[in-house]
Amino acid sequence: MAPEATHPILSRLKADSLFAGVDGKLLARLLGTIEEVDLAFGAVLYKQGDPAACLYLVVDGTVRLVAPSGREIELRERRFGEEAAVMGGYVFTAKALTDGHALRISREGLAELVRARSSFASEAMRSLLSQIGGETIELPARSKAAKFSDVAMSEIIGWILVIVAPPALYLFCDNTGFSTQAALFVAILAATILLWVFSLIDEFIPPIVAVVATLFIGLAPPSVALAGFASSGMMTLVGVFALSAVIGSSGLSYRFMLWLLCKLPDRPVFQQTALLISGYLLSPITPSGNSRMSLLLPLYRDMVEGLRLPAGGKGATALMAATFSGAMLLSPMLSTSKSANITAVNFLPQQIQEQFLGLYWLVATLVASVGLTLFHLGAVRWLFASENPAPLPRAPGRFMMCRASCVTIIS
Repeated sequence: MAPEATHPILSRLKADSLFAGVDGKLLARLLGTIEEVDLAFGAVLYKQGDPAACLYLVVDGTVRLVAPSGREIELRERRFGEEAAVMGGYVFTAKALTDGHALRISREGLAELVRARSSFASEAMRSLLSQIGGETIELPARSKAAKFSDVAMSEIIGWILVIVAPPALYLFCDNTGFSTQAALFVAILAATILLWVFSLIDEFIPPIVAVVATLFIGLAPPSVALAGFASSGMMTLVGVFALSAVIGSSGLSYRFMLWLLCKLPDRPVFQQTALLISGYLLSPITPSGNSRMSLLLPLYRDMVEGLRLPAGGKGATALMAATFSGAMLLSPMLSTSKSANITAVNFLPQQIQEQFLGLYWLVATLVASVGLTLFHLGAVRWLFASENPAPLPRAPGRFMMCRASCVTIIS
């Protein structure tokens, strides 16, 4: 059966022009913020000036927008409340003229969508302006001046330093007794560090530029400068990072997490354990604690929102502790869980490197791994003992974890 036939809420989202181009993974996450609401004849859904908390998609029924002057505006599309994506308060008053149903999307869910898809906010603004003007409005292209004004001051300072600092350091070192090769090396190293510190380009580009510059000016022969690319540790590190990227982009980790929550009992300790286990399973294939946290944080936010846990409460804090522990506890326990571990293995004699790349490292740290896990579970149980304020929603209308797990990568 086609996914659209099984998931009418998803079908309604994909049928709306505002969400038609949104990636399937983002739509699956958005399902957690959607509620089905009834429309009653004469009901006022919100008033002009109220905080813009939700966007509405009409399923059936009729809704009119009322301008401050009292003029009624017919919906150009079966959607209203776009203010929730682009501003703090509603411009119109929304009133139901007949009974019906609608989908209500929270401002928090829209905020994540705006962060992930830069054009979504402008599309929502265009839709809102079209409602006001009564005709389709096309937003003008951004001018070059507007684009330049968006450049952060830290980026401007960074590029100025990259242009000025390396030549200045070279002249200083050359005039203080350094050899020409040493002065050139200091200048290249300074440029690389500045590109990293100010995040001017992707992190993997500065070292490549440094290696090419080193070869170009003859600071080191190719057999020395490129020796790291021929090592087994380098290939292992690249392979593990590639596998991590595929798992994250495919949505496999997200779907596994949702499946785990559907199968486990609906108790806080099992929900915390699900996050902990997910982090542990990512540890052998994601050699970065920060990367594991970035993969787990969307799951943590979805769980907190789905369980309706109060911000800063014991339940949300316990889930955050499980998320952090899952991402970090096994970092020193596996040879591939940190890039530093892979580098350390590469420094070992060639004849024993293969032993450490297998399960030997994990077996050697098994007592510490089990001990830290038990300590974490006991500490969380003692410090953040709490029960769910509401059971985990599994039916359509809120969070829909089991259903979202099936449609994570629908195109």
